[in-house]
Amino acid sequence: MASTSYDYCRVPMEDGDKRCKLLLGIGILVLLIIVILGVPLIIFTIKANSEACRDGLRAVMECRNVTHLLQQELTEAQKGFQDVEAQAATCNHTVERSLH
Repeated sequence: MASTSYDYCRVPMEDGDKRCKLLLGIGILVLLIIVILGVPLIIFTIKANSEACRDGLRAVMECRNVTHLLQQELTEAQKGFQDVEAQAATCNHTVERSLH
């Protein structure tokens, strides 16, 4: 029969206690970090999904739509103005040629 040999790490009891305390400290620190980051995230999520926030988002989107429509109308008006200016220049040129 083959002999099986087990090697045990001989760690003094004091080192084991220190390691246990270190792991416990790290665990508590990780838990504390999770709570510190989690609470504001939960508060933000609740506020972000509130009715007032959704109403504000709707108002912003409506303003953007109105602004876009106004920009289109302004562009069309400017184009019309340029066309009228071109016609006026043509008329002025024609009148000048007629007078000479």
